[in-house]
Amino acid sequence: MFTFLSPSGPRERVCVSSTCTGLVIVMMMYLGNVQAENQRNVIVLQLKSDLSQLKQRSLTDTGVKRSLEALRKAVPEVESSLRQQAKNSSDQNKIEASYTTEQTFTVDVSDRSNAQQNALLNSYVNNGLVASAQLQPVQIEVAKDIGEPLKARSQSALEALYTKGPSPESGYVLGGINSNAARSMPGGQGDKARVIIASDNYWNRSHVDLPSLAFSPIDGPRRLSCSTQYAVGNYATAAAGIIAAKDNHAGVVGIVPQAQLAAVPATFASIYDDIYQLGLHPGDVVVLDANFSPTTSRFGDFTPYPGEVCPKATAAAKFGRTCQLPSAGYESTQRRIEILTQELKVHVIVNASGGVQYGNEPATPMNLDHPDFNGLFDRTRNDDGAIYVGSIDPKTGATLAANYGRRIDVSTWGTHIPYASYVAGGTHATYSRYDNDDALGYRFSSYIVAGAVAQIQSIAFASGLGAVPPRVMRQLLTETGHDLPGRDINHPMGKQPDVKAAVDRMLVEYARGFPPEPAPAFGIKRVVGFDKPYHGRTWDYRAIISPAGATDISYHWSNIESPLVTQGPTTANPLELAVDWSEGQARERTITLTARNSQGATDTWTRRVSVPSIVTRYDGEWNVPDEVQAGQVVTLSGKIKGLFATGQKHYYYWKAPALFMGIKEGSALVPSTHALTLTVPASLKPGTQLQVQLLGTLDSLLPPIQAARSQFGMLLSKTVTIKAPTPGEGSPGEDTGTPTPGEGSPGGETEACAMPWSRTTAYATPGTRVSYGGFNYEVAHWTQAHQPDLNFVLTGSAKPWRRVGPCGK
Repeated sequence: MFTFLSPSGPRERVCVSSTCTGLVIVMMMYLGNVQAENQRNVIVLQLKSDLSQLKQRSLTDTGVKRSLEALRKAVPEVESSLRQQAKNSSDQNKIEASYTTEQTFTVDVSDRSNAQQNALLNSYVNNGLVASAQLQPVQIEVAKDIGEPLKARSQSALEALYTKGPSPESGYVLGGINSNAARSMPGGQGDKARVIIASDNYWNRSHVDLPSLAFSPIDGPRRLSCSTQYAVGNYATAAAGIIAAKDNHAGVVGIVPQAQLAAVPATFASIYDDIYQLGLHPGDVVVLDANFSPTTSRFGDFTPYPGEVCPKATAAAKFGRTCQLPSAGYESTQRRIEILTQELKVHVIVNASGGVQYGNEPATPMNLDHPDFNGLFDRTRNDDGAIYVGSIDPKTGATLAANYGRRIDVSTWGTHIPYASYVAGGTHATYSRYDNDDALGYRFSSYIVAGAVAQIQSIAFASGLGAVPPRVMRQLLTETGHDLPGRDINHPMGKQPDVKAAVDRMLVEYARGFPPEPAPAFGIKRVVGFDKPYHGRTWDYRAIISPAGATDISYHWSNIESPLVTQGPTTANPLELAVDWSEGQARERTITLTARNSQGATDTWTRRVSVPSIVTRYDGEWNVPDEVQAGQVVTLSGKIKGLFATGQKHYYYWKAPALFMGIKEGSALVPSTHALTLTVPASLKPGTQLQVQLLGTLDSLLPPIQAARSQFGMLLSKTVTIKAPTPGEGSPGEDTGTPTPGEGSPGGETEACAMPWSRTTAYATPGTRVSYGGFNYEVAHWTQAHQPDLNFVLTGSAKPWRRVGPCGK
């Protein structure tokens, strides 16, 4: 696996990007520790639509076909996914498309020169199907056994105390999951269960105590994207042992020793398509065993995490990001989980993860209920159907740095665990034991719960009940589980599972079978998109709607205030946004989405966004007139104020959409001012108001790939009015004389008033004109009941109305 190089300071990027499919990311804070020979570079790119949708469009749109073919040749993962789609059934491809799982791809560019990397990056950015692309350095690491090796398979240290009854053993405060009590029941050995280990490695099938055959062939060893090798590994070996180790009077006996196992590749950000080749059945169990990622990776499409969700480890800590997210916190992974639980009726076990210690900085947990997560882990709104598992120290009851929150369903042992281990080049009978009290082995608890779920499901099959619906399984575990020792209502961690109690209730309450799961209610599950906008690049906010695949939805985005600017209709999904120039402190904005289906059901979602200014610290001075005439030649000038060395070079950027297209650039040496001479377009009518802006920076303006942060400089902004010719003076290029009404004379008509604005009318067509209070306005984006004089801008579409100018009857 490898680590993204991500200090807590600003990072360079191309623009908003998202999940790195096929990557495994762990914490790495200090760039100085990176060994150059282990560093690699990848490009992460996000498509504007799901790959299957683009493939369908390419059949009738030659432009899409051409762009898709370019991506097929340039992005190996795109080529692989298209080949896989060709093999899938039409039903499988429809499900994939409805859940939009194929939008993010990565390319390993480590073996290319910097010039080649940048050229490839630009080719992706300029491809019409690509929403964003990012060049990201990574650090390759080798996964190691975190436990201590045991010398013999018969040691008392190998006793699996976590399988015993709920009463704690001597020296412990947490009992077991009570699976031993159910082992003698029909199906209690797991003979009716199938468990899939979805991980970045697979188990050692030569280990004497583990299953030697998978119920479906394992496709490995093989190289996954971004230099990740899918091969035999320690964690999957531990998972296989805890879940299904043989009952052969040696080593650790698995919770379901007769269960069938399989393995498929998965990383923190995705479960690979291999899982669909297993012939999954309802009731199968998938334990998602990918490694975790620190929040500092901050990939846009799955990043609703402003920094407040991960507090500093200590007040004096230089780096404050010793947190890790659950793998289900990433959009592509959550989409796959939803397919597994909702469409295939498979049980998915997800570890809630927790903090990691780095150097002298202790690990810090995250509150998954934190409002800055925007409901990502709110089961009442965004339920993916999985069982989330927390980790506990069974000797002390401490949760240490384990993440917490109401989304966590159950918690169990995260340390003091013996397990089958793998040592490259070693024997095939090795065991280790994890006893650390200072950091939890977050993966172990999910293996234990996967075994518990498999045992309950096996007993259900043996009793003729069939597959337990995923949400019923989760309910059985939470309602029959036991309170955790030292339970803290402010740090909810769910319950400790009790397999026998869950089985007993299941056999009584569902003796006649399980009720059908209700159809999912309409609503906005979540909205994915970057939490910190970038200057110079657009980005999307994309609503994920329940039920998946719904097409009868209308959208309305509102409260999009300056410096946020819409780049398209506010009735589209996704919503495309950009950031206008601003100065000083970051602006806090709250965007609202209202969705409505054809039956009239509505749901509303809000999101707080911190918009960084483009410049900060300095003031400026300039010479820009309040009024100019159409056709007039004018000179605008300005400079940054401050104590600067004579001859220091400053950079200036002018923006005035009504006067010229794009941005006019220049520079000046201190103490000189920068001047811009231009001719005011003759087509501008008297009374027209236009905005002029001058941006000055001490260094050249950061390109879009770096402009997520403020730089030193100043921003000046002013509204300039087009004045009418003075009687007797005339306007440039025109005869002098007395202007007639309607030609711009003082008190005369400058433009006829459009239809009066109506508070009850919905204005949906941009450009539609209305009049109010002696001014004409035109629609910038959908609006209703927004009074024009209180909700207008002069240019852009940050508010619903644009003021055109004064009008007369």
